[in-house]
Amino acid sequence: MLPERPFLNIGSRTYIGHRTSFTIARSVTLGEDVYVAGEVKFLDSPGHSVDPRRRLAKLSPSQEEVLPIIVGNNVWIATGAIIMPGVTIGDGSVIGAAAVVTKDIPSNSLAVGIPAKVVRSLEDRHLHPRKGGFGR
Repeated sequence: MLPERPFLNIGSRTYIGHRTSFTIARSVTLGEDVYVAGEVKFLDSPGHSVDPRRRLAKLSPSQEEVLPIIVGNNVWIATGAIIMPGVTIGDGSVIGAAAVVTKDIPSNSLAVGIPAKVVRSLEDRHLHPRKGGFGR
């Protein structure tokens, strides 16, 4: 059974850019010091069931289709990213612009693309162009 009321939890010092949207049927949690750029979408529900029989019967998505989203601390989500149901994004991660996150992203990871894939670890890296950081 779905919760009676959708729940949005936003941690301290978290910034949410313009035209960001939240579709919440269960819960979305953003940690502390999270930077969410503009036009990001958080969807903990597909909106309509992926089961054709449920759609035809005009039924809401099943409990298994509505899954909480959890974003850890110190995460940066770039412009236009879409965060899908059931995703957990680990502490210290970066989600690239226009990425569609369909699976969990480990802590301290850079994930980009459609669907989003981890392209590098951010652990023990200096994010300076001349020292092998971002863009190298």
